[in-house]
This record gives sequence, structure tokens and C-alpha cells, in this order.
Amino acid sequence: MVNKVAEGSPHVVEFIKEGKIDMIINTTENKQAIKDSFTIRRTAVDLNVPYFTNLRSAKILYKSLISLKTSEISVKAIQNHHIY
Repeated sequence: MVNKVAEGSPHVVEFIKEGKIDMIINTTENKQAIKDSFTIRRTAVDLNVPYFTNLRSAKILYKSLISLKTSEISVKAIQNHHIY
């Protein structure tokens, strides 16, 4: 847990710049959070920190990482994934 930008120092943007954050899941609920998210997102993009805006995409990432740890990577034809 880290302070939001509006909550003052030390806050999340400072932590990102210091390399203390490896991944960001940033959901917004109010105007202040939306305003802060621009700075967080810009800093994440500039420093190549993965940034997710919703829990659904973060959950997909989590499942993908677990899958990489527990099974081998294989290549399949796209036709095997989609039924026409």
C-alpha cells in the first residue's frame, strides 16, 4: 500500500520513479482518482512499468503468469481456438 498522489509524499508516483513498484493496478472511483491516474499512467508508460486499469485484465495477467509457471508454452494454430 502506498499513498495516493493527492494524499501527499511519499506517494505512488515517487515510488514508481524510484523503481519500488513493478506493476500497477489502478482502478478509479472519483474525480480525484481520475485526475491522479493521468500522472500515474504517464509515469508508468515512461518507465515501462506494466499498468492495468481494471481487475479483469489484472486477473487475466495473474492467470497467465501462473500458467507459465505450471505448464510448458506451446504453439497452436488459431483455428484450434476458434470454431467457425
